[in-house]
Amino acid sequence: MSFLVRKITMSMWPRNKYGGLSDISADTLTNVLKTKNNELSFWKAENEEEIKEVGVSIFSRLNGRQSSISLVVIPYEELEGISSLKNSPKHGDTAIPKLKIRHYDLCNLTGESLCATADAIAKRTSNLDLNQIIDLDKDEAITVLQKMLTDGEVDKSLLGDFMKGELLNQHNG
Repeated sequence: MSFLVRKITMSMWPRNKYGGLSDISADTLTNVLKTKNNELSFWKAENEEEIKEVGVSIFSRLNGRQSSISLVVIPYEELEGISSLKNSPKHGDTAIPKLKIRHYDLCNLTGESLCATADAIAKRTSNLDLNQIIDLDKDEAITVLQKMLTDGEVDKSLLGDFMKGELLNQHNG
Protein backbone atom coordinates (compact mmCIF):
# COMPACT_ATOMS: atom_id res chain seq x y z
CA MET A 1 0.00 0.00 0.00
CA SER A 2 1.25 3.49 -0.83
CA PHE A 3 1.05 6.40 1.58
CA LEU A 4 1.29 10.15 1.35
CA VAL A 5 3.25 11.84 4.11
CA ARG A 6 3.32 15.45 5.26
CA LYS A 7 5.02 17.24 8.14
CA ILE A 8 2.50 18.70 10.57
CA THR A 9 2.53 20.71 13.78
CA MET A 10 0.49 18.60 16.17
CA SER A 11 -0.48 21.57 18.37
CA MET A 12 -2.46 23.03 15.48
CA TRP A 13 -4.67 19.95 15.02
CA PRO A 14 -7.52 18.44 17.08
CA ARG A 15 -6.24 15.85 19.54
CA ASN A 16 -9.37 14.29 21.07
CA LYS A 17 -13.04 13.94 20.25
CA TYR A 18 -12.80 15.25 16.72
CA GLY A 19 -16.34 15.93 15.54
CA GLY A 20 -15.74 17.38 12.09
CA LEU A 21 -14.46 20.43 10.30
CA SER A 22 -15.85 22.83 12.90
CA ASP A 23 -13.16 21.49 15.28
CA ILE A 24 -10.35 22.68 12.96
CA SER A 25 -9.28 26.28 13.49
CA ALA A 26 -9.19 28.74 10.61
CA ASP A 27 -5.49 29.34 11.39
CA THR A 28 -4.80 25.67 10.74
CA LEU A 29 -6.42 25.91 7.33
CA THR A 30 -4.76 29.16 6.35
CA ASN A 31 -1.36 28.97 8.07
CA VAL A 32 -0.65 25.24 8.17
CA LEU A 33 -2.15 23.98 4.95
CA LYS A 34 -0.43 26.58 2.82
CA THR A 35 -1.26 26.01 -0.80
CA LYS A 36 0.52 27.42 -3.79
CA ASN A 37 -1.19 27.44 -7.18
CA ASN A 38 -4.00 25.38 -5.59
CA GLU A 39 -1.53 22.59 -4.75
CA LEU A 40 -0.44 21.03 -1.46
CA SER A 41 2.86 19.21 -1.01
CA PHE A 42 3.19 15.56 0.08
CA TRP A 43 5.79 12.80 -0.09
CA LYS A 44 5.02 9.25 -1.22
CA ALA A 45 6.21 6.24 0.77
CA GLU A 46 5.57 2.51 0.56
CA ASN A 47 6.53 1.40 4.07
CA GLU A 48 7.71 2.59 7.48
CA GLU A 49 11.35 2.77 6.38
CA GLU A 50 10.45 5.07 3.48
CA ILE A 51 8.24 7.17 5.78
CA LYS A 52 11.25 7.75 8.04
CA GLU A 53 13.37 8.62 4.98
CA VAL A 54 10.78 11.26 4.13
CA GLY A 55 11.13 12.62 7.66
CA VAL A 56 14.91 12.70 7.32
CA SER A 57 14.47 14.44 3.98
CA ILE A 58 12.34 17.12 5.65
CA PHE A 59 14.86 17.48 8.49
CA SER A 60 17.62 18.01 5.89
CA ARG A 61 16.18 21.40 4.94
CA LEU A 62 15.40 22.79 8.39
CA ASN A 63 16.85 26.19 9.12
CA GLY A 64 15.67 26.55 12.70
CA ARG A 65 16.47 24.25 15.60
CA GLN A 66 13.87 21.55 16.06
CA SER A 67 14.06 18.56 18.40
CA SER A 68 11.49 16.48 16.52
CA ILE A 69 8.92 16.56 13.74
CA SER A 70 5.55 14.87 13.37
CA LEU A 71 4.49 13.24 10.13
CA VAL A 72 0.94 12.43 9.16
CA VAL A 73 0.57 9.28 7.05
CA ILE A 74 -2.51 8.93 4.81
CA PRO A 75 -3.25 6.13 2.35
CA TYR A 76 -2.56 7.33 -1.20
CA GLU A 77 -6.00 6.26 -2.43
CA GLU A 78 -7.75 8.38 0.19
CA LEU A 79 -6.16 11.61 -0.99
CA GLU A 80 -6.37 10.57 -4.63
CA GLY A 81 -10.15 10.44 -4.11
CA ILE A 82 -10.15 14.04 -2.83
CA SER A 83 -8.28 15.68 -5.69
CA SER A 84 -5.78 14.82 -8.41
CA LEU A 85 -2.22 13.89 -7.51
CA LYS A 86 0.84 14.42 -9.65
CA ASN A 87 4.43 13.42 -9.21
CA SER A 88 6.41 16.66 -8.88
CA PRO A 89 10.10 16.04 -8.16
CA LYS A 90 10.98 19.65 -9.00
CA HIS A 91 9.00 20.75 -5.93
CA GLY A 92 10.78 18.26 -3.65
CA ASP A 93 12.61 20.50 -1.19
CA THR A 94 15.33 18.20 0.15
CA ALA A 95 19.09 17.93 0.38
CA ILE A 96 18.83 14.27 -0.63
CA PRO A 97 18.54 14.28 -4.44
CA LYS A 98 17.51 10.62 -4.79
CA LEU A 99 14.37 11.31 -2.72
CA LYS A 100 13.06 14.15 -4.92
CA ILE A 101 11.25 11.58 -7.07
CA ARG A 102 8.98 10.80 -4.11
CA HIS A 103 7.50 14.29 -4.03
CA TYR A 104 3.84 14.68 -5.03
CA ASP A 105 1.41 17.56 -5.18
CA LEU A 106 -2.28 17.31 -4.43
CA CYS A 107 -3.54 19.49 -7.29
CA ASN A 108 -6.56 21.49 -8.40
CA LEU A 109 -7.60 22.09 -4.81
CA THR A 110 -10.80 23.96 -4.05
CA GLY A 111 -12.16 25.04 -0.68
CA GLU A 112 -14.08 21.79 -0.51
CA SER A 113 -11.12 19.53 -1.35
CA LEU A 114 -8.79 21.45 0.98
CA CYS A 115 -11.29 20.96 3.81
CA ALA A 116 -11.55 17.25 2.93
CA THR A 117 -7.74 17.05 3.17
CA ALA A 118 -7.82 18.82 6.55
CA ASP A 119 -10.50 16.36 7.68
CA ALA A 120 -8.30 13.40 6.66
CA ILE A 121 -5.40 14.83 8.71
CA ALA A 122 -7.55 15.71 11.74
CA LYS A 123 -9.00 12.19 11.89
CA ARG A 124 -5.44 10.95 12.37
CA THR A 125 -4.27 13.58 14.86
CA SER A 126 -7.31 12.98 17.05
CA ASN A 127 -7.04 9.19 17.00
CA LEU A 128 -3.45 8.27 17.66
CA ASP A 129 -4.48 4.59 17.88
CA LEU A 130 -4.46 4.58 14.08
CA ASN A 131 -0.64 4.73 14.15
CA GLN A 132 -0.73 7.26 11.34
CA ILE A 133 1.26 9.94 13.11
CA ILE A 134 4.98 9.24 13.25
CA ASP A 135 7.35 11.32 15.34
CA LEU A 136 10.96 11.52 14.26
CA ASP A 137 13.52 13.03 16.59
CA LYS A 138 16.50 15.12 15.64
CA ASP A 139 19.09 12.61 16.84
CA GLU A 140 17.63 9.81 14.71
CA ALA A 141 17.55 12.12 11.68
CA ILE A 142 21.14 13.21 12.28
CA THR A 143 22.30 9.58 12.49
CA VAL A 144 20.67 8.72 9.15
CA LEU A 145 21.79 11.96 7.48
CA GLN A 146 25.36 11.46 8.74
CA LYS A 147 25.51 8.04 7.08
CA MET A 148 23.99 9.45 3.88
CA LEU A 149 26.52 12.29 3.94
CA THR A 150 29.38 9.80 4.31
CA ASP A 151 27.91 7.76 1.43
CA GLY A 152 27.73 10.87 -0.79
CA GLU A 153 23.92 10.93 -0.92
CA VAL A 154 23.50 14.44 0.53
CA ASP A 155 23.94 17.66 -1.42
CA LYS A 156 25.63 19.78 1.28
CA SER A 157 24.75 23.00 -0.55
CA LEU A 158 21.04 22.24 -0.05
CA LEU A 159 21.18 21.54 3.69
CA GLY A 160 19.19 23.88 5.88
CA ASP A 161 21.19 25.99 8.33
CA PHE A 162 20.27 23.86 11.34
CA MET A 163 21.20 20.53 9.79
CA LYS A 164 24.26 21.96 8.06
CA GLY A 165 25.62 22.97 11.45
CA GLU A 166 24.69 19.68 13.11
CA LEU A 167 26.03 17.45 10.33
CA LEU A 168 29.12 19.26 9.26
CA ASN A 169 30.30 19.68 12.86
CA GLN A 170 29.94 15.92 13.41
CA HIS A 171 31.38 15.06 9.98
CA ASN A 172 34.48 17.16 10.58
CA GLY A 173 34.75 16.23 14.26
